[in-house]
Amino acid sequence: MINHEKYLVTLDEFFYGPDGDYYYSVYGRVEIIKAEDLLGFKPNINSTNWYLKIYGDTEFIMIDGNKVHYALKTDITPKQYSEVKTPKDTVSNPNTVTLDTDAENVNQNDIFIDTVDTIDKNTEVIKYKIYILK
Repeated sequence: MINHEKYLVTLDEFFYGPDGDYYYSVYGRVEIIKAEDLLGFKPNINSTNWYLKIYGDTEFIMIDGNKVHYALKTDITPKQYSEVKTPKDTVSNPNTVTLDTDAENVNQNDIFIDTVDTIDKNTEVIKYKIYILK
């Protein structure tokens, strides 16, 4: 990762946003920080040795470096929420970063994170929700 560039970051676990909702992804500029610089002491070997600060103009979030699953460098601000109905057998790996250009009613410049809800035995709704830092 390149410090101060914009990334869409997907985490291994969810976090709560200030709106009380939970998110698996966050979009903003990144800065990699050594744990010792952040904490003021060197953590033991069982702890993370780096943190990722993701920030916007007025807010930021600190993430344990071991919780980062994907990082996609992009200047395209993703939509915060969207959903697409799709045949059930087309969803191969939920909770992954995709550039979805084939789904119905989706602009090729939109960036999504997948979570999947089954609505019947043949159809699923892929829900996309990303916390965009202000």
